[in-house]
Amino acid sequence: MQIRLNNVSFSYENSSLALENVNFEYDKKDILALIGPNGGGKSTLLRLILGLLKPSLGEVKTSATLGYVPQFSPLNTSFAPTLFDVVLMGRLGKKIFYSKEDKQIAKECIKDVGLEGLENAKITALSGGQKQRAFIARALACKAEILLLDEPTASLDPKNSAQIYELLLDLNKQGIGVILASHDTAILRFFADKIAFVNKKIHMHENKRVSVDFKELQASEHFCEVELASLACCCSHE
Repeated sequence: MQIRLNNVSFSYENSSLALENVNFEYDKKDILALIGPNGGGKSTLLRLILGLLKPSLGEVKTSATLGYVPQFSPLNTSFAPTLFDVVLMGRLGKKIFYSKEDKQIAKECIKDVGLEGLENAKITALSGGQKQRAFIARALACKAEILLLDEPTASLDPKNSAQIYELLLDLNKQGIGVILASHDTAILRFFADKIAFVNKKIHMHENKRVSVDFKELQASEHFCEVELASLACCCSHE
C-alpha cells in the first residue's frame, strides 16, 4: 500500500459535500483511472491525495513520493522558459539553487519522456503533446514514485493522446504508479488496471487490461477519435 483513504469526506467552504465516506487503497503497480461527471469530485480526490486539501473527516495516508500534472499549467508568454527550465522546476522544493545532480536528473527525465534534443526550446514553442510530456517530466523530476494526472489528454488530438497513454504505460512498467482523472472512458479498458467511478462516493472496478500496440496504430495513415476509442484501425482502405 502506498496510498490509503480511510472514511474521507470533504466539503468546500459554504458548499455541500464534494466527497463522502471514501475508502480505498492504492498500490503503484496498478494504473488507476478516475471517471465520473464534472463536479463529481475527481480533481478534489487528487488534491486530497496530494495534501493540497485536508479532509473534513477521515484521513489520507501516503508512503510514496508523489508527482502532479494538473489539468491546466498556465504559461507566462512574456517570460517563456525553456523546456529544461520547466523540468528543472520539479527539483526546486525548498531550495533556492539547483545542484549538478538536479540538472542531471532533469536531463534524464527529459529523455524518459522522449524530448531529448529539445532542452533549449521555449516551452511556448512546443506542440500540445510535447508540452504535456514536459509537464510529466517536471513531475518525474522530484523522483516521483506515483504520478497523479488531471485530464492529461483533455486538449490533445488523438495521436498525441495515444502517445501520452503509451508513455504512461511505459512508466508504469518501470515501476511508477499512475493515477489519472479522465473522460476517455472508451480507451481506459485498454489502459487501466482499476477504474473508479467518482460522484461524491467511489465505486471501484477491476479491469483486465487488453494489450495493444500503440506504435503500430499511430503509424497508420489515418488515426482519429474513432481509432483512439477502439484502439484499432476502423477506416475503409478502398
